[in-house]
Amino acid sequence: MVNNKLKSYYTVAVSQTISSDGKHLFVGTNFGEILLFSIENLTKDITDESLSAPETKIGSNTEPLQIFQASDKSQIYSLSFFNDFLIVGTNAEITGYSFKGQQISSKKAWEVRIPSSPENAELNEINCFWLDRDAGNLYAGCGDNNIYNVSLEDGKILRTFNGHTNYIHSVDGNAKSAQIVSASEDGSVRVWDARSRKSSSKIEPYKKDQLARPEFGKWQGTVAFNNDWLICGGGPRFSMWHLRSNEVTQVFDFPEKIHICGFLDDQVLVGGDYKTVRQYNFNGDLVTELPVSSPSIYSAVWQSSPHKLLCFGGSSNILDVCTNFNYRDICLKLHPGN
Repeated sequence: MVNNKLKSYYTVAVSQTISSDGKHLFVGTNFGEILLFSIENLTKDITDESLSAPETKIGSNTEPLQIFQASDKSQIYSLSFFNDFLIVGTNAEITGYSFKGQQISSKKAWEVRIPSSPENAELNEINCFWLDRDAGNLYAGCGDNNIYNVSLEDGKILRTFNGHTNYIHSVDGNAKSAQIVSASEDGSVRVWDARSRKSSSKIEPYKKDQLARPEFGKWQGTVAFNNDWLICGGGPRFSMWHLRSNEVTQVFDFPEKIHICGFLDDQVLVGGDYKTVRQYNFNGDLVTELPVSSPSIYSAVWQSSPHKLLCFGGSSNILDVCTNFNYRDICLKLHPGN
């Protein structure tokens, strides 16, 4: 086992999720651990002084309630939460753990194995999740280039979406329109009809002169969409697209590689291999820059209630916590080290 001192140097916050009631934060690491935090306790530690001078805070309110070793062989690539279950994605396996009384159960409640050949099982990472809460369906983007629709009622794989030619980095969805979108290492973003398994459209940002950055590659690291607009980025520049026309409507000036994005209120959020996470309006104007502790940001979660919270994690032992979407309030150590 790696001790906490070494973990404090080498920890990567690969994935995050928030419980259904909005009261608990889960952080998955490259060491196969899941750290559980009370969001209410985190917000108690925030003072007016921290708004202007963020500090790394360790204390009774910011220590994890639990450090759960979910895997000894795999990173925690993806996390989600449904009803009373924490859903964990590792290598070729999706696992559910019961969560009650501020504790993750040590025993698996259920598991779903993603089909893979024996020689490729260790390479088929469950890289990303999107959860359709109303239908109880989980969509998992994987290292075998496919997206799997898993029923959380019985654990059956209902549909397989294939068409990408390299592994999937990011999946998002819209239950009302029955659409999902995916971003892949192959350089494309695909829009799928969730009911028919068919790709209804495909965009390839690296083929657009105004988006291409050959020095960073063609891969697409992240995607998000709402009713009318899609945002994506990776090696190519961060951009917004009109869903119906598949045309670029805005190119944003984020300077580095991109790993996370999303719609936050009336703005778009983007982060990656850069010293800040940025928020832009739809016209491309920079609205807010949030300093981050990690050289690269790989995971982010946010909610507006019951506690307003925005968290970034990546290639460091520090999780950056914001409670008003405009300032960093706490730089939270995952492992204290010395």
